[in-house]
Amino acid sequence: QAGIGTICIIGTMYFLWSAKIIKATPAFQAAIISLTIGVGVLYLLSFLLSFTGVQVPFLHSSGPIGIILTLFILGIASLNLILDFHFIERGISNNSPKTGEWWAAFGLLITAIWVYIEMLRLLSKAGLITALTRRIPPLTSAHTPEAEPAHARLAPALAAYLQP
Repeated sequence: QAGIGTICIIGTMYFLWSAKIIKATPAFQAAIISLTIGVGVLYLLSFLLSFTGVQVPFLHSSGPIGIILTLFILGIASLNLILDFHFIERGISNNSPKTGEWWAAFGLLITAIWVYIEMLRLLSKAGLITALTRRIPPLTSAHTPEAEPAHARLAPALAAYLQP
C-alpha cells in the first residue's frame, strides 16, 4: 500500500510539474527548503529527546492531530519532488557534467524514500498496517505449552540448506 501510494504521489507530482501547474519559482523553492529544514530539525529534536525519554507531542501519536501532522510532512516531502524535477531540468539545460546527473538522481532517490517513509507512517497511524499484520499467524502458538519455539523449527531447515 505504501509503495503504490508513493508511486502515485511521484506520478502526480511529475504531472503537476510537467504541465506547469506547479512551478518551482524562487519563492516556492525558498518556502519548501525552509519547511524541509524545519521538518529535519523537528525529527532531529525528536531523536535527541528520545534518549531522555521525552517525546515530541503529536509527532508519533495516532490521533487526529498526529495524522494531520503526518499529512503535512508528507505534503512537504511530495513538494520536494518538484524541486528535484526542476534541478534535473536545469541540469539538462545547462549541460551539467556526469556528477550533476548523479547528484540529481541521488536527490530524487532520497526524496522518494522520504515520501515512502512518510506514507508508511501515515498508514501505521491510520491503523491500516496493523490490520494487515493481524492476519499473519505467529510462529509459535501461545495457547499450547508444548509448541516448540520458532528457532527450534528453523534450525534443522537452515542446517540442511547450508550443507554442501
